[in-house]
Amino acid sequence: MKLPIFMDNHSTTPMDPRVLEVMLPYFVEKFGNSASRNHAFGWEAEEAVETARKQIARLIHADSKEIVFTSGATESDNLAIKGVVEMYHEKGDHIITSSTEHRAVLDTAKALEAKRGTKITYLPVDKFGMVSPEDVRNAITDKTILISIMFANNEIGTIHPIKEIGKIAKEKGILFHCDATQGVGKVPIDVQDLISSPVRDEDLRFADRMRIDHEARRHRQHVSEQVAIYQPDRQRVARSIRESTYRNTRCVDTHLIEDALEHLVDEHDVRTEPSVANVP
Repeated sequence: MKLPIFMDNHSTTPMDPRVLEVMLPYFVEKFGNSASRNHAFGWEAEEAVETARKQIARLIHADSKEIVFTSGATESDNLAIKGVVEMYHEKGDHIITSSTEHRAVLDTAKALEAKRGTKITYLPVDKFGMVSPEDVRNAITDKTILISIMFANNEIGTIHPIKEIGKIAKEKGILFHCDATQGVGKVPIDVQDLISSPVRDEDLRFADRMRIDHEARRHRQHVSEQVAIYQPDRQRVARSIRESTYRNTRCVDTHLIEDALEHLVDEHDVRTEPSVANVP
């Protein structure tokens, strides 16, 4: 047996040699910018990004148009949670999450509590580390604007009853954010199955694009600030990005946040592109 033994593959893991083989040309030969659409180098890079987008969509049974790249799950969690708080602050100021979420969610929630006065309910878990759907239901108030529960826990592997929690969110018309980073690629995830129950037009569409209502458009400038990303055990950094939801997770209000951040890009002439280097 070769020592030491690495047992923290949930945090980082060696790259699969097959992935490395596919990616090497994009580090050396195919180095174009996927946002540069006026020459062949950019077209080649854009084609690779779109191929990766379709591959990820197939993996989780989604539409490729619903996949938007960020730098990673931490940024995605920040954008989803803060984006909802900014856009729906007139509707409410209450978020429901669990006490065992990833620090990217918990640190963001604590920062919102301290700086904005957002009310956060941290649900307990049972002896298996699982959140009870009924606890979620009982925690909902008329001011609840978001439920954020991870798909699989990054430390003990507990898989939460996401489909049941999603149904409650739909029933109550509340946005549902799920950090599925630790589940994708390890257990089957079918977002079509997760949204299989009937949904009326006025209801929340979980893992689907929502319409941007008039109020959201009216308040998009609140999200059109540089977004402070809270990373676990790291200093706070600021980023401004064009594409604004998830790589491994699903933002329930894709167009809403994207529209607001598009305004930021136009206003401040910020250039950002999805990174093919992060995509197997």
